[in-house]
Parts: sequence; C-alpha cells; structure tokens
Amino acid sequence: DFSFLRRLENFHPLPPSSLPNQLPPSPETTLPSLLSRNAYRPAAIFAADALSGPHSLPPQEIFELWYTRLACLTLIDLTPLAAQESLVLGDIHSAYYIIDEDEDEDDGSGNEGKRGECILPWHLCVLVTRLQNMNSRAQVQGYYDLAVYARRQLQALKARDPSEKTTQTKTLWTNRLQDLSYRIGNALIEMDDIAAAKRHFASLVVHQHPHTSTNAEDENEKGMLELWIAMLSLKMGDLDSARKWLEEGTQQPSHEGVPEPKWNRVKDGLLKPFLSITDGHFDDAASAWRDRAIGDEDYDGVLARQNQAVCLLYAGKLSESTSILQSLVDEGHAFRALTFNLATVYELQTEAARQRKGAPMGKGK
Repeated sequence: DFSFLRRLENFHPLPPSSLPNQLPPSPETTLPSLLSRNAYRPAAIFAADALSGPHSLPPQEIFELWYTRLACLTLIDLTPLAAQESLVLGDIHSAYYIIDEDEDEDDGSGNEGKRGECILPWHLCVLVTRLQNMNSRAQVQGYYDLAVYARRQLQALKARDPSEKTTQTKTLWTNRLQDLSYRIGNALIEMDDIAAAKRHFASLVVHQHPHTSTNAEDENEKGMLELWIAMLSLKMGDLDSARKWLEEGTQQPSHEGVPEPKWNRVKDGLLKPFLSITDGHFDDAASAWRDRAIGDEDYDGVLARQNQAVCLLYAGKLSESTSILQSLVDEGHAFRALTFNLATVYELQTEAARQRKGAPMGKGK
C-alpha cells in the first residue's frame, strides 16, 4: 500500500517564479512534453498534481512521478524543498520496499524473478540518498549502503546459471556500482577532503580499469579518472604527482575518422597550461591558452582567452593583455573574474583607471 506517497500534504507549494512564461500546466499538457521543453517548474507541479489526484496509479508510475518531482525541484534550484519532500519516502532500505520472497511467483504483480529486490527504481534510490543526506559525509555512507545492496544483487546473479538475460543484468549492476564509486569521490570533494578523493579515484584506476585492459571504453574511463586525479593533485599543490599522472597516464593515439577523447583534449588544453603557469613559463602557458581558444566560441573558449590575458600580464605584456580582456567585454561577455582582471590591468596601466573602469558598464550580456 503506497497511498501514503499520494497525500496532498506531501507536496509543498512552490515559491513564486521570477522567470517569465512559467504558468501552471494546462489540463491538456503531458509530462513528457513539459520535460522535452525543459519546463521543469511546470513539470514538478504536474507530477505533484498527478500523485495527489484521485486516479488510480500502479506502484511503478507512483515512483517515476516521485523521481520527476524531486529531480525537477533540484533543477530549478529548490534542492532544500526536494530534500524535505524526499523524507516522505522514509528509509529506502526498509523491508517495506523489498519484494516479498514468500509471495507466489505468478501473482500478476510483474515482480516475478525479483524476490528480495527493492521495488523502488534505482535512479530514485540514488537521488533520495543524496537528498536525504545533504551532509556530504552522510552521503558517502548512503552511497556505501547502496553499494552493499548492489553487490548483494550482483552476487546473487553470479550464483545463478548464466544466460543472456542475467549477463545483461550483471552488466547493469556493475555499471551501477561504478557510478556509485564516482559519486562517493564527488562527495569527498564536496567535503573538501581532496586527499581522500584522490586516493579513492586512484584505487578505481587499479581495481576497475587494470593496465591489461584493451577495451576502448575502459581506456576512456581510465583516462577520465587519471585526468581527475591530476586535477586534484593540482588543487592540492602536489605538482610532481599531477605531472606524473599526466605524463604516465593512458595515452590515446588519434586515428583518422576517430574523434579525440574529451579527456585527452582537456589534458592537453587545460592541465598542461596550468603546469606551465606553476613552473613560471607564462609565455608557454599563454600560447597554450591561445591554441585552446581557437575555434572555440563557447564559454570554455572565453575562459581560455581570459587565462591567456592573465598569463600575458604576468609575462609583462600589459598592452596585449588589456587588448584581449577589452575585446571580451566588447563582444558582450561579463562575469566576475573578467571584471576583476580588466580592472586590475586598468589600475596598472593608467592613473585614470576610475574613468576607464566605468566605460565597460552596460556592454555585458
């Protein structure tokens, strides 16, 4: 009986929206159409209305609507409200949500062959674990609890006779365990325990992606992990370790017709310039940032040009640095770091800095 998940008092009214065209969904609107238009606020309202409505709903539809409600609240920056509403679900590891092993196999519930499994969808379990444990330390514990359950399911599958169906399910549970391992690392970073996060990701490189693997997908995953470890090493100030992970890590040769992996582009275009900066090679770093910005008109390209200007400033090329920063403002870009850096070069360049700093006002997007 999941009627307690459909009570009207479970759902809080949303605060007024400052966004235009955020009207409540009409009776003719469907949830997929709202989600396809990224209309997350109306979708959250729609899900709550459907859950608290008079129509009968099967359990799986109830759970999917709950996931939509909570996910949409987080996407519109109402995570505290989503965390409060998620408490209605209670302990997701409770026996209440476990499919009864004593039920008949052919009971028409659609749960045949799933005895002992949690009836809640996996993605809902992961989201609720995060929302019910907003403290990062508690999140780590919650993810480990989910990992224990996932390993138990994987062991049960391995104990059965292998078949195409169970092989696919084994892969599914293995991927879920891998996803949890990444989430644990992210939670450690949010705790600002960078050293623990680095050790955690390093252990994943050894255990999940052995050096003997020749699978291209494994190599890509391993390359991303090594990239994260190098970035964490930089954040810790451990330059030797960062350089080691960059130089001795997975190498992905470029082949004609095969796109270069994203981690390889980030390694060459982001981390290597940072290492040049730490070594005091500002001209080399400026050249690397310039190369990264070429042909990249999105936000990453804008940041690369700004970083190029900062490196030129440290290299003593004040006029070139000012020209790049000023061109970014003239193109309509505006963010805090750009404003600060432009004000800095104005202060260094002229005594009339006050007038020059007021000139760009109103040019940003």
